[in-house]
Amino acid sequence: MSYRVVMRKMTQQLWRQPATLPVWNVLQQRFFCLSVPLRFDIKKYEMEKRRRRELERAGIDEDDDAPWVAPEEQERIDQEAEMRAKEEAERVQQMLERRAKEDIEKRKKFREFRAQQLAMSRNRKAANATVKQSTRGAGRVVEEFVNDASDDPSSSSPSPGDDSLPGGDGRDGATDQHR
Repeated sequence: MSYRVVMRKMTQQLWRQPATLPVWNVLQQRFFCLSVPLRFDIKKYEMEKRRRRELERAGIDEDDDAPWVAPEEQERIDQEAEMRAKEEAERVQQMLERRAKEDIEKRKKFREFRAQQLAMSRNRKAANATVKQSTRGAGRVVEEFVNDASDDPSSSSPSPGDDSLPGGDGRDGATDQHR
């Protein structure tokens, strides 16, 4: 509590309050008029000041509203608080250990999942490459088969040394294979 608050309380206690106030004083808040003048009691003020000084020397805080507790009771309360703190620390430690185990399991599952994903990706890429290679190879086989048929002397195709095609467009036969 601040010094001002303490002094205000003290002065409120020290000033004598009048028994009655006129009604018009309550209605008109701007004007302050008392029927009975307040008096300051210096003796009461000095006694209060002395009492506070003695309490301060003794180390007692008057504004502290905490009830007095016997030393045995305080010791028991401290032991209970210490036990609760130990139990809380053990509970937190167990929780941290459990979380660490769960994290290890999650990491392990993630590694397995990621390895499975990578294996599936590799297998898919290999399958796509195989399919692509087989389609390329199948095209070559067909082209080779067509070329083998053109080498047949019974057909009316031009000789192997002739660069022109039967269509008469004059393109090279090797370029048709790579289109």
